[in-house]
Amino acid sequence: MQAEAGRTCKGKVTGITKFGAFVRLEDGSNGLIHISQVSDVYVSDVEDFLTVGQEVEPRILSVDEKGRISLTLKKSKSAQPMLFTSPGRPVEFEEMLERFKTVSDEKLGELRRVRSRGK
Repeated sequence: MQAEAGRTCKGKVTGITKFGAFVRLEDGSNGLIHISQVSDVYVSDVEDFLTVGQEVEPRILSVDEKGRISLTLKKSKSAQPMLFTSPGRPVEFEEMLERFKTVSDEKLGELRRVRSRGK
């Protein structure tokens, strides 16, 4: 398959940086999804949306004269925001809420102990 602007292809995320994610396409070529092309929503950290090894279906934005491939996931179902992640997997809302409650209870207990020592 020749890399051609507008074509959708399959690939696997091979690396993540502050500025985007590198993807190995099914034909063996490599492309970059710039952080601005990861999602339709604001992305401050690429790892909130993508993980190394994740399979994606990006669209080719352009191929420059040096053969560098620019990719996008915008308007693609491959990148779904993860509100909270655990190594390599999204965490369900209920689990995230339970963790928050546990941490909150621990902090409140610590605050109560500190206040009771001061009296």
